[in-house]
Amino acid sequence: MPRGSGLVPFKPGFDPRRNRTGKRVNRVTGWLRKFGAMTPVEAAKMCKAWSTELAAGGNDLCIEGMVALRLWMSLMSEPTGAILKEVLDRTEGKLPTVLKSWRDDLIALIREGTLTYDVVKDELGRDLATELFAGAGISVSEGGEVEAPGSGEG
Repeated sequence: MPRGSGLVPFKPGFDPRRNRTGKRVNRVTGWLRKFGAMTPVEAAKMCKAWSTELAAGGNDLCIEGMVALRLWMSLMSEPTGAILKEVLDRTEGKLPTVLKSWRDDLIALIREGTLTYDVVKDELGRDLATELFAGAGISVSEGGEVEAPGSGEG
């Protein structure tokens, strides 16, 4: 029998990671939020009920819920920065990461007056030098003369 002959292909546009409404399904995050909103008494009751169910075979337990519960238990028993970050990223959303490039460093030096147009032009070329100076808010004329910020328009 050829490999994959008994497989049924997905319908066009179907994504198994999304539910019927088209929203991305992340059940672990939902469980983390649910556990985070519980009081200690509610969490203890749920843990007791789940441990009873697990001892009986555990066929009806939700794996995603158990993963989230284990993550919360780890956070409570041995709080580490990595676990706290994971829980906060999943429940509150990730913090934006600020990326800084060499262009940002050059623009800062241009604004400080440390770098001149001629130096940047000699090293990087006229087009890139003009672009960097424009990024710093300093316009450069066609002849390569730097105009003081705020001058030109009255």
